[in-house]
Amino acid sequence: MNKNILYCFDENYNYQAFSSIISLLDSIDEKICIHVIHNQDLNNNDFPEAIQLHSNLSKILSYKFNDNDNDFPNLENNHISAATYYRLFIDKYISKEIDSLIYLDADTICIEDPLIKFEAIMDELDKSSFTIAARTEKLANDNNAKRIGVKGNYFNAGVLCIDMNKWRKHNVSIKLVEKMNDLNEKIINWDQDVLNSYFNGQYLDLDEELNFNSTNYGPDKSFKILHFIGSKKPWYLSGMFKYSSEIYHSNFSKISKQRYHIVHLWKLSSLKDFVKAILTLKIFRLRKPILFIKSFIYSFR
Repeated sequence: MNKNILYCFDENYNYQAFSSIISLLDSIDEKICIHVIHNQDLNNNDFPEAIQLHSNLSKILSYKFNDNDNDFPNLENNHISAATYYRLFIDKYISKEIDSLIYLDADTICIEDPLIKFEAIMDELDKSSFTIAARTEKLANDNNAKRIGVKGNYFNAGVLCIDMNKWRKHNVSIKLVEKMNDLNEKIINWDQDVLNSYFNGQYLDLDEELNFNSTNYGPDKSFKILHFIGSKKPWYLSGMFKYSSEIYHSNFSKISKQRYHIVHLWKLSSLKDFVKAILTLKIFRLRKPILFIKSFIYSFR
């Protein structure tokens, strides 16, 4: 298996993506190549030193996204940016020498080495007629499928195994853009809707442990990759006090001088969530609540 990992993000998700990348590098025991499609020209020095010097990093290849003349649906007044659509264009950026690719969302955190599992899936994918492997989305599966006319199952696109040879052979990127333009106002889940509409249930099912929904997190759960699905992310106060959020922040602290990553969508809303967490004692779900309080106060400055 060619161990090539792809991330697509912009400057709004730099810290999140770097946290994901360091979690992956720390969980494996072999070298991988990281590919990044970004809205800016990045070089190695734009990545934290902990990533640059990591023993499991073979190299980082960055590509500036330049297909901004497209009209990307459902972005206004959302926490999602155009970067979510970057992966629709991967064959314009990824070398033709690469046969297989693992895509990871920037809001995923790796807990255990997933590479052996990915290698087995890639072998199965290569022998099949499918182009991608993805985890079936059990939550609201039927509603999402019907909304965009999918006859089969609806998948979550946060972790994908991609057979790049088949992707190129079938001109998938061109067809995905056509599908995006056709769906337009029907799109709610951004590029995930586009991918599902195009593949229409024709994909290899991915093990849940490789794309585990953080809302199902618990001490008795076993998984390799945790995915912070939805709008209540661990860096927002609305998601900060979930038990799973500490997993994100412990990785964030590896690439930052700060222990907690705090982002305010609306400061008044954040303040209300902060007060509520103190009154309900949820703040003690964090390993270092006093340090968090100091960080929160500083973030308002």
